[in-house]
Amino acid sequence: TIIQTLHSFIGVLASSVVINISDREDGTILKTIVFIVTASIALTIVWFSRSKMRNEKIQKYPPYLLSVSGEDNSYAGLIETISGMNGLQSHSFIYNSMKKIPPGQPWVRRLNVPVRLKNQNLSTMSFLVADAEIIREILKDPNSSKPGGYNDFDMITDGNKTLFSANGTRWKHSRKHIASAFSSKHIKRMNKICTQKLSFWIDHTLNPLAAKGASCDICKEMLHLTMDIISEAAFDYQMPTREKNELIDNLEIALKEFFMQHPLHRLFPFLYPQVSRAKKASEALMRIVFNILDNYKANENPNTEDTIISRIVNNPKYKSDDERAADILIMFVGGYDTTSYSIAWTLLEVARVSPPELFTYREKIAKLPIEEWKSVDELHYMIKESMRLHPVAAFGVGRRLGKDVEFTDDAASGTKLMIPKNEIAVTSFYSMFRNPKYYKNPDMFQPSRWTSADGKKEEMELAHIPFALGHRSCVGQALALAELRTVLSTLLAKYDFKIEDEGSVEMFVTLKPVGLKLVPHKLPHE
Repeated sequence: TIIQTLHSFIGVLASSVVINISDREDGTILKTIVFIVTASIALTIVWFSRSKMRNEKIQKYPPYLLSVSGEDNSYAGLIETISGMNGLQSHSFIYNSMKKIPPGQPWVRRLNVPVRLKNQNLSTMSFLVADAEIIREILKDPNSSKPGGYNDFDMITDGNKTLFSANGTRWKHSRKHIASAFSSKHIKRMNKICTQKLSFWIDHTLNPLAAKGASCDICKEMLHLTMDIISEAAFDYQMPTREKNELIDNLEIALKEFFMQHPLHRLFPFLYPQVSRAKKASEALMRIVFNILDNYKANENPNTEDTIISRIVNNPKYKSDDERAADILIMFVGGYDTTSYSIAWTLLEVARVSPPELFTYREKIAKLPIEEWKSVDELHYMIKESMRLHPVAAFGVGRRLGKDVEFTDDAASGTKLMIPKNEIAVTSFYSMFRNPKYYKNPDMFQPSRWTSADGKKEEMELAHIPFALGHRSCVGQALALAELRTVLSTLLAKYDFKIEDEGSVEMFVTLKPVGLKLVPHKLPHE
């Protein structure tokens, strides 16, 4: 296009010159034409030379993803890549491939299958990144954006863009207005609600189970508990049990269809009842959210000011209540299951290992008031280590790059590599959090690694970003951490948990131990 424009400009220039000197007979016309043709050829050669140089530069892409089942130096084929990236063990597939990368090489790999992004052109290249320095550069770039694949989440909100999927002004005004609702003052208020809900659940569910020596599906219990906490703390709404069940069940139906939709379902939705069922689930979700919205509007004297629901309702830049409802729903999606499964993973690992930090924590809190339990370092180490080993956002985040990202392969004599601008990079948190470049014994649950005595602490902190970072980091991370610390500080202080069934690990939207069953045992002094 540039060359065509350049030639057009030269053509216009030549025409003007010819017209102006057409009445001259001293050979000026011929000389001028020769000059213009020569200049055109020279400029074309310069352009192609620069283009070739750039092409040579960007040909040095990271190598393809290594095959998990093949030879050490073989690349994953098309079928293996598609099946591995789309299965319930996608996190493990990526990690097992990254582990085969020779020492010293950055954990960055190119997929040999293009990624089709909804409402966007086919991406010619896509990359998996599990190197902390490169991931941080990508996430901190203000010109990067959410790729079109996030539009799948809009299907559960009846096609409305959300804080999670939108770019540009739609995202900016939502984020700006909601962010203030997560100030320290409001986190304290929400934490009180968390404590109240936890106490009710302990009295009415956990203690009776402990008395009988019975087990519980801890994931399901935590899903209901966090749903209770979020609905009241964030949206000033007492959600009935029936609505909680409907919300959890319909979210699963809608997300499974729209997020992992088979291509034929997109082409011929009328042939597949799953599509119709998912659309009905989405409609049911929006009805529940509108109940929350209508409840707040009907309340002449809301309990608090400047809450999340008030910031959404009173934001004049929303075009409709449909957009407001969409953001409320996506905050449920982003808040309740991530926190729930983080709690479940921590309880599972502590039950497996009984780390020394657990007993140190219990010794320390014996001398502290209950409100200070959640500030004890050993509690933080256990939570942090669990979130490293089992990040619920295991697949990380995707970004369409706003610039070329260049880095060096030190193991290959300093070869310069690049992920080009406008291509898609997926940050694999699961792999980065187990990258031996940053973590010793990366597959082991070792809370002690987070003490200042560990020589790699600075490198580990650099790589530990479970809530992402930059302008698109998790807006609710302060509330999530407050919930985790409040719930786990009490449960780990007062109960031992024994594993009845570890269930199975699945990566679907979030990383979860499906079917995990724990038996609570109340400690003697309690």
